[in-house]
Amino acid sequence: MVSITYWNRLIPAPLEMSFDSGLSAQVRDPAWTLARQLQMGEFLGADGGSPAYADIGARTTVFDRANKPLEPSAMAEPVTPDFSVRVELGQILESLIDRMVTPSTLAASAKSQLRTRYPLPPDTDPALSIFAGTVPDGAALQADIAQARTPSIDPTTDAALKPVFTAFSAWVADVLGQLGITAPAQWRPDAIDYSLSFPATLPDGRSVTLSAEPDRSMDLDWYSFDVSATGASGTAAPPITTSLIPGHVRFRGMPNSRFWDFESNKTEFGNVTADVPDIGRLLFLDFMLIHGVGWFIVPLDVPVGSFCQIASLTVHDVFDGTTTIPWADAALGPAGARSTLFSLTDQTSGGVAGALFTAPTCAAARQASAPIEEVRLFRDDAADLAWAVEETAPDASGYPTPGYERGQPPQPPPALPTLRYQLQTPVPPAWFAFLPQQSAGVLTDFVPAAIATGSSQPWGRIIPSLSGSGSPGIPEHAVPRAGLRLQRVYCRTRWNDGSTYLWIARRILLGSRGPSSGLAYDRVLPASS
Repeated sequence: MVSITYWNRLIPAPLEMSFDSGLSAQVRDPAWTLARQLQMGEFLGADGGSPAYADIGARTTVFDRANKPLEPSAMAEPVTPDFSVRVELGQILESLIDRMVTPSTLAASAKSQLRTRYPLPPDTDPALSIFAGTVPDGAALQADIAQARTPSIDPTTDAALKPVFTAFSAWVADVLGQLGITAPAQWRPDAIDYSLSFPATLPDGRSVTLSAEPDRSMDLDWYSFDVSATGASGTAAPPITTSLIPGHVRFRGMPNSRFWDFESNKTEFGNVTADVPDIGRLLFLDFMLIHGVGWFIVPLDVPVGSFCQIASLTVHDVFDGTTTIPWADAALGPAGARSTLFSLTDQTSGGVAGALFTAPTCAAARQASAPIEEVRLFRDDAADLAWAVEETAPDASGYPTPGYERGQPPQPPPALPTLRYQLQTPVPPAWFAFLPQQSAGVLTDFVPAAIATGSSQPWGRIIPSLSGSGSPGIPEHAVPRAGLRLQRVYCRTRWNDGSTYLWIARRILLGSRGPSSGLAYDRVLPASS
């Protein structure tokens, strides 16, 4: 059966083309609305106004080293001028000569003269001897340039090579930095760690010295710095007031402020169990479940590489009320009963410096290579000494080589009829002993000692720095029972201006004790063993 379906559609026809009247949300009877609020008890609350905006008065001073990251200048160590570095620098030098010296005959003559005057060091490795006579020793030439001892060939060649040497020295300083085999200036052998210090001026005008201890990942953050010394006081920086709009603190699983609205189940705080003595967990749950919607955050931008001190904080609510919030650390409690975040500790007075330091660090953007050198440091209670084992160390070409590949030539056993006497068992390759040293009957240090049949000299630079100048050895408390792993790694980062930094740093990690050395004395063995 054929049917016809029809309907009517109601289309509103606005009386005006503007939406202002509808969006104004006019209240026809405000007195009735206020009466209902009074009847429902909405006026009984105290301090119930939500914050509208906050005025923050902050003093700010700029750190002296704010224009570049701290790590390359504070923790970098000289690059070892091994064979590969010498060859690479020689190749860089010759490429600069080809680009900057004309004509080509003069460039070829200059390269030949430099190869003769700066030959590569002899090496017994056939794989490295093929470079002999192909390029000059770039590291030796850079050392002469740094001492203002540039080679003199003839007036024409000297004039042509002068800008080349300048560009070459600038390239080495920009990419590799300093060449050498010394330990970093900030390295403390007695603590097996860095000891950093920087001069600074706080926002209150005080001249101070900041001490810093990087963590085991070589990171420097606000908690790494303390005020270790205080100098003269100057003029405080003027406070600059900024008006900011607070925002609610948001986190996963927080209670919703509306009824009949289910929370997300990504984080279930209801399943967290806490006993009565667990005060920290109870305070955490109280903050999350009860007062979570009552916390606000005010975003204040602080420049990188600056000190910021909050001089005043005034909150204006929606009822035109003002609340001045004092500094929480203005009246410090006794030592051990205080808690503060984002403030520098003043070691001179035992108090708080009252300033946030946004250190110019590159921890989040740093790239680290595989270890070019790794030393495992642990105790050997059976042998009554400590071992420093080169797990990985650079060879003559600078390539990281496992320590077990550094074998010792086999020693033929003496021809004895039946038995033979062994004074000492062989020491594995790349194992270096540190014997305990006593002072007034108290164990103080582990000092390096030569062991028969052991490796003569370490290949790397970590073990020699453990007993550097001014340090008798490794302190007994610095070698934990779990052992340590000391690493040297290449680090690379880019700063906020786009510049690139490359440096070598040391990393201190907890490590396993490792295998036993098997060191024993006075053994009688079969002659055939």
